[in-house]
Amino acid sequence: MQNDDDTLLSIGAFARRARLSPKALRLYDRQGLLPPDRVDPVTGYRSYREGRLDTARLIARQRRLDMPLTAIAEILAAPGPEASDAVARYWRDVEQRVAAQRALAAHLCRELARDEDGRAVQGIARGPAGETARGDGGRDRHDSHEARGPAHVDATHPPYGPFEIRQRAVPEQTVLTELRQAQPEDLPVWIPQATARLEEAARACGGVLAAPFVVYHGEVSEDSDGPVEVCVPVAPGRAADAPAAARTEPAHREAYTTLTRAQAGYPQILSAYDAVYQWLAAHGRRESGPAREVYFGHWAQAAPDEQICDIAVPLART
Repeated sequence: MQNDDDTLLSIGAFARRARLSPKALRLYDRQGLLPPDRVDPVTGYRSYREGRLDTARLIARQRRLDMPLTAIAEILAAPGPEASDAVARYWRDVEQRVAAQRALAAHLCRELARDEDGRAVQGIARGPAGETARGDGGRDRHDSHEARGPAHVDATHPPYGPFEIRQRAVPEQTVLTELRQAQPEDLPVWIPQATARLEEAARACGGVLAAPFVVYHGEVSEDSDGPVEVCVPVAPGRAADAPAAARTEPAHREAYTTLTRAQAGYPQILSAYDAVYQWLAAHGRRESGPAREVYFGHWAQAAPDEQICDIAVPLART
């Protein structure tokens, strides 16, 4: 007797039952995803076992997620639980990418909707509805209300797009630092690595006292490379015990806005910088030092709408 799984179907019949095209099956054959079970040596016609329809349909469903064929190949080769985790990771990445693109689209809408004098057009330049939604953004052990200072909302001006601009006082801090020239694509890798190195070094002087921050001493773009400095606050007087460079960050007052993970991606993060500097101009304030990003959340675990960092600019005394 012949099992149903052993029944051979022509490529046309197999394609119809799998809801795929013969062209797709030939592509999957070339990629090694779904090679035929038999190829006629004379005609070259392909045949497939009926029992492989489930695999073909699984590939088709994954392609509807716009999943690359290389990723599908890895999932097909993995055991069930690992394959499930791989699909979940892929979809989380998709959601984060879409959230970042949504934030960038909102930025472009605001920029393109400005009038010839550079002013936002009422009702348009503030971006799509819902753009201001944020999560609770639970803060981790690096958060220090003393270091970040008391904040108040400036109610004399409307919000700057989806960004609420606040002010706070920041006391003098002793920080371990790591400085380098960097391009935009370097930052997602280098900043976490440098932060981890400095946090490890901070153990020698009592641990991390407040949220790490990244100072941009120059513009970082496709045409400029900073430099950029990662800073980890530690106990005053103990920095000499740490195997890392250290300096004193002077006390200052700063204007800042809080971002979600989606808003913090490049280049949509530029919208936040624009908002803070627009606030400075509107209030007749000058900066007293370079802009910085203060990271109080867990980037790797954060959802796209979870608060993850602040964009802050030190203010000159009035």
